[in-house]
Amino acid sequence: MGGTACAFVRYFEDLVVHDAIVGNKQAAADRYGISWRAVNNMFTRLAHEALGRVDLLDGLVAVAIDEVKYKKGHRYPTVVCDHVTGRVVWAAKGRSKETVGKFFDVLGDRAANVAFVTADSLDDPSGPPSYTVSRVIRCPTNRVSIKWRCRPPRTA
Repeated sequence: MGGTACAFVRYFEDLVVHDAIVGNKQAAADRYGISWRAVNNMFTRLAHEALGRVDLLDGLVAVAIDEVKYKKGHRYPTVVCDHVTGRVVWAAKGRSKETVGKFFDVLGDRAANVAFVTADSLDDPSGPPSYTVSRVIRCPTNRVSIKWRCRPPRTA
């Protein structure tokens, strides 16, 4: 851990965070006689340490890309999940091809290992940019598929 020099402090923080995960932060704070804010800071430190040891983008073979609406208005983060593990591996504000492009920029050379990408339209029936991905599969939602069916086909 960054700021803790004593092993006792490390074990104490692990114990408090474990209790807070099993129960809740306030109960852990009351049990150990510390503030809720101290428990929250322990969570933050341990999360940063754990995320520093794990590369969520390593070993991606199949990813799902979708935008998720949150709050009122039109706020959509783009979320990328690993099909194999079911975990969220990346998220960013926005729901455009540029946002998806940022994911592939972060992925870098590892994009060549991605066998396929499933995505809904991302506001365009041509799907996300394929970059070096060998196969892109579109999985439209009902709303999008109805919109596509009602539109006349494109001519080359």
